[in-house]
Amino acid sequence: MARQDLLALTPDDLIALSNRGIVKRAQREVEAGEAGAEVSEDADGNVMARWPDGAACRISPREKLSDGCCTCAATAVCRHLIGTILGYQAQTSKSKDAPTAAESWDPGAIPDEALSSWWTAKQLALLRQQFDAGMVVELHRGARPGARLHSIAHSLRFLVPGDPRYTRCDCAEQAPCKHVPLAIWAFRLLAKGRD
Repeated sequence: MARQDLLALTPDDLIALSNRGIVKRAQREVEAGEAGAEVSEDADGNVMARWPDGAACRISPREKLSDGCCTCAATAVCRHLIGTILGYQAQTSKSKDAPTAAESWDPGAIPDEALSSWWTAKQLALLRQQFDAGMVVELHRGARPGARLHSIAHSLRFLVPGDPRYTRCDCAEQAPCKHVPLAIWAFRLLAKGRD
């Protein structure tokens, strides 16, 4: 089955996860046929690619994109990872598993079980205490929902429906950062039908 999380990422999302130069270079390489020609997916949902320069990528459905998914020397999301995602999207777009247009969704629907897989119970308890103390939060539902946490001066955007790994926050932490649960809890308080 196709990795809907990778298929949902747009070029703008990939820029938010890395930078414009990396995405442009990876796009050129994919279009020229230079990118990981050996893009594959195993039964566990791992997407893998071997690059002509010797780098190998493995994007697991259970890990953050930045968790050492590539063997190159880069310390952040690199052109190999972006190129692997673009190559996977191009390969999948030719099949029946191609994604449909993005629809509006609610991050408040992300269950607590998904949160506990990225944060410890102690971290979540501290964040919940901070949230319950009161926060001013501006929310926007849509294909790419967003939250502006005015009380702590941070903004974040959810890039993939139902998956907290793919968020972009203006803080210095790697995604998913500690602001994601705060935003999810705020979305749960937003009445249905209000955007």
